[in-house]
Amino acid sequence: MKVKLPFVVQPRYAPKKILIGSEESGKFEIERRGYLSVSEKSFVQIAMKEAGTSSMLKVVGSIAKQENKKQADVIKDLQNYNPSNGESYLDKYEEELLSLSGEMEQATNLQRLAQTTALMISRYDSSWEFQDTLELHPDIVEDLSKLYADEEAKSIEDLINDEEESAPGVNSEKSDSGKVSKGKAKAD
Repeated sequence: MKVKLPFVVQPRYAPKKILIGSEESGKFEIERRGYLSVSEKSFVQIAMKEAGTSSMLKVVGSIAKQENKKQADVIKDLQNYNPSNGESYLDKYEEELLSLSGEMEQATNLQRLAQTTALMISRYDSSWEFQDTLELHPDIVEDLSKLYADEEAKSIEDLINDEEESAPGVNSEKSDSGKVSKGKAKAD
């Protein structure tokens, strides 16, 4: 009797070196695999464990209680809320919502930094530290964050295409040095 696997196994494609950065920030090579490792995902999850979530739940819970509404309804209303659209019961919570908005923006920035750090540690330099990421040029952080998102989506089209098309925001050119110093990428 022939046993079938309960899932389809895709062939592994060879990792590819891609170029990260810009002329302004400097460029360096990093490996594109088409997937994230468990350690890369775990690093980001641990860094983001409660970033912004507890504050949001506190504000939503408070508004729901005061307005006698379900928390799910308040969250839905928050997603559609625009202070310039006229009267809304959320208008009287403007100060809390502005504070929450700032915290959520900080959480998004922290996520980008955590994604960048995870990739740098696992694919570039195992002695890389979070502080080193804070010293990187914003273009590099943005490119690595986009690479993380592509890898998380298991996008392998870049690996299987014969033409060297790059992922959004990521260059797939070869560099001579391929080196980055902690704090700043070296320009080619």
